[in-house]
Amino acid sequence: MTNQELFYTYNMEVYRFCYYLLRNAADAEDMCQDVFLKALVCDRSGIPETALKAWLMRIAVNTCTNATKRSKLKLIKEAIYYGWRGTSGLNESAETVFEGHWERQELNELLNQLSDKLRKVIILKYLNDCTNQEIADILSIPLGTVKSRVHKGLKVLQGKLRGNPDSLAIAKGGANYGTEH
Repeated sequence: MTNQELFYTYNMEVYRFCYYLLRNAADAEDMCQDVFLKALVCDRSGIPETALKAWLMRIAVNTCTNATKRSKLKLIKEAIYYGWRGTSGLNESAETVFEGHWERQELNELLNQLSDKLRKVIILKYLNDCTNQEIADILSIPLGTVKSRVHKGLKVLQGKLRGNPDSLAIAKGGANYGTEH
């Protein structure tokens, strides 16, 4: 099957699938394009034609899942970035500047409630734009430890934002956390 045939045969099905996953037409179009870009550069010679649809849908699931994760992390990253650095101050009302300062102060208080181990990875990841591998190299810890600390740190921050009192024990290294590296 040629690339053009592949696209015209499965384009609507992949788009529909992406739309139901993302519930947004523009995002579904973007993801559909990404799916086909990935599919068209892959070697499909070992995939039987009867399995092409399943293969494309697997690419669609992975692409949409990754995009959703990136979108959520981007929101957190923006909150941390703008919460600390604020905005330029140009064309901002005094109220907006004050709110930004207040949010920075709240964010700093939340981050200060994290253990050093969690705070370091969160700051490196979301303020300094370091990759997980870069964080592992910087802190001389395994990549898996970085991933678990990022996950744990975000979970604790989310719990604190929702007012979960148990998240503080985890943040300070309770619940058997913090005994590794």
